[in-house]
Amino acid sequence: MKKCFNKKLFFISIFLFLFFVGSAQDPLPIPEISINIGGNVPGPNTLMPTLEILLLLSVLTLAPSFIMMFTSFMRIIIVLSFLRTAMGSRQALPIRY
Repeated sequence: MKKCFNKKLFFISIFLFLFFVGSAQDPLPIPEISINIGGNVPGPNTLMPTLEILLLLSVLTLAPSFIMMFTSFMRIIIVLSFLRTAMGSRQALPIRY
């Protein structure tokens, strides 16, 4: 009975200590929110800076894949043209339907 009472007293004292220490802090200030209507709004022919950054990052992200795709496509075309020349199929008449 004595151990159980000591544990309860210990936990209650810890809880009260943490409660009072936590409540002794200064409250956090509430941030002010302001909404401006008709401020510096860009015109219909300009992009917002966030959209410009988004477009720039998407182009920079996709550019390496496009370069790899085009260079491999060009290599395949060049190799196939060498193969066609080696087989002599340029001298053959084209098939017309």
